[in-house]
Amino acid sequence: MMDTHDAETTRTRARAALREMQDILEHGGGRNWLPGIVAALRALGPEDDASDARASLREAASIYRSMTRGPGSFADFYVQLDDPAEQARANARYGAVADELWLLLGDVR
Repeated sequence: MMDTHDAETTRTRARAALREMQDILEHGGGRNWLPGIVAALRALGPEDDASDARASLREAASIYRSMTRGPGSFADFYVQLDDPAEQARANARYGAVADELWLLLGDVR
């Protein structure tokens, strides 16, 4: 179980990763996944939120994990752009952020 400091650090990092994912989706054809990302961000609360970081991480993790279940889920998403080189860069960025989110939220209980 993570202590309060670790939970706050994880929550801060998760906020940043979710915001980056939001940007990727807004510019890469993934707008239908935005409600889930926004809900996970909302669960984490604002920067100055003094609520229980562990509880907010559990809620955000539950939302994020629910987006990746089953065929046709968020786990199958890829950025679609007209320029192949730009698409490759955007998908590499997406993959890195998705990996970071799994590290931060994948095992929160």
